Order: sequence, then structure tokens, then C-alpha cells
Amino acid sequence: VQSEGEAVAIAAPVSGLVARVHVLTGDEVKRGDPLFEIDDRELRAQLNSRERALATAEARLERLRAGTRPEDLP
Repeated sequence: VQSEGEAVAIAAPVSGLVARVHVLTGDEVKRGDPLFEIDDRELRAQLNSRERALATAEARLERLRAGTRPEDLP
């Protein structure tokens, strides 16, 4: 229960810009209700890049598992 006028400190486990606020002053919220969203565009871009790198590495691994062709040897 929060008394009127009492400040509440909140924090997120990551830093970033607030992209969206889900509540207004005076709204009642329950434990687990989202209060805000952090802008995750940079993190999504990093994830996309790492997923592409993983796909490339997995394809290379499959080629190595398939065996080396004589023409690929130096």
C-alpha cells in the first residue's frame, strides 16, 4: 500500500531510455504489472547480428563435419 504523496524509488536491471510508460499518477498497480518499457532497439540489433554470426558459424561447422575435400587443402 502506498500512501498519497509518498515518493517511490524504482529501478530497472538495465540502463536506457524509457520508451513507454504504462501507468499514470494515481493508478493502482499490482505486483508484476509493467510500469514502463526501456527502449530495446540497440539490444535487438545486437541480437540480430549475433544470430547471423551464429548461423554462419553453424554452417561452417557443418561443412567441417562433412569433411575436407582434397581441392580445399592448401
